[in-house]
Amino acid sequence: MQIILQHIDIELPVTKLLLRDSFGMKKTIFFLLLFLFIINVAPAQTFYNGLEDSTSFGSPWINVQLSDSGVAHSGDFCSVNIGSGNPFGLGIEMPFPEKVRNKNTILKIEGWTQVMGGPGRATFVVTIIDKTKTWLWKGIDFSKITEEKGRWYRFSDSLLIPANVTQQAVLKAYLWNQAKEDTIAVDDLKFEFSVFPNPSFIPEMQPLDVSGGDNTVLFKNGYYQIGYDPGKKRISVLDNNGKELIDAIRFYSRREIEDTILTNQPEWELKKVKSKKDKTEILMKAGSGFSDIQMKITCRNDEPAIIFSISEKYNMHQEIIREAIVLESGVDIAEVYRSSRLLDSGDFQQEYWLGKEGVKFGHN
Repeated sequence: MQIILQHIDIELPVTKLLLRDSFGMKKTIFFLLLFLFIINVAPAQTFYNGLEDSTSFGSPWINVQLSDSGVAHSGDFCSVNIGSGNPFGLGIEMPFPEKVRNKNTILKIEGWTQVMGGPGRATFVVTIIDKTKTWLWKGIDFSKITEEKGRWYRFSDSLLIPANVTQQAVLKAYLWNQAKEDTIAVDDLKFEFSVFPNPSFIPEMQPLDVSGGDNTVLFKNGYYQIGYDPGKKRISVLDNNGKELIDAIRFYSRREIEDTILTNQPEWELKKVKSKKDKTEILMKAGSGFSDIQMKITCRNDEPAIIFSISEKYNMHQEIIREAIVLESGVDIAEVYRSSRLLDSGDFQQEYWLGKEGVKFGHN
């Protein structure tokens, strides 16, 4: 898991970074937490009804009205609805599949319809109901699709459904033939569910070996300790039993110099440790050739907070595209506190932006 401290104008309670530009002007930039969870994205899951075998009947399909009139779009059978009888035709009713539940989801709907009699004023209705609340009601108007009788026309739609809806909501979609004089056929009905691939805001970091090494304790109080491995140039945060809470504190930059995009992940060198009466300041430095970076880690003797301050002096003209501190951790996530009092305690999203929200690490 990675925690990204990214340049956003929102203040965190305990994490404040200080930057200096090449003119020595001091500016304060606050940061927002971005969490990355490595989750395997499932392939699309499709529910298809061609009305040709026993799977065409029963859950999740509803209102199956089979006909072997010889006019099917494919195979031998289609579903034919006569408005003067039951106005509701072929459809589906089901919760969202487990693979997309609690995830942002793309729902693709596709089928074929034919007006066999009447003016053809039917609608294919799509509803999503979360408990007693109707989150969505949408109709595909067949009168705008079917230009002439006796000919098959394809209908389709796609919907983007947020994760908080897919968790408990039920999808119900069906033909609604509201005109008594209409006879409408439906065939090859398909519903495809896939996880929406959200754009990633995580910088592409080179892997870092955190195993073994020689860790030196630079600071320790009643809450945590700061470690540094001079061989691997690795800064870590541990509990007082020596268990790593943060495996590595790293720096990422992406900049443009003379029309060339460059990314850099400089290594931290220990400059000095300054112990004062009530706090300790750990000074680290890193050089990229393009700039000189200094990070000050302030640790107070009687507080659990760690304050990071960054100053950077640029050695040449350049355009900064992005800079961030990346905290890498292997500690399990227990809960993520989102906006509007939403809580995730499992089946986590791949990434979270957290401003005034929060996260709980560990289960004890």
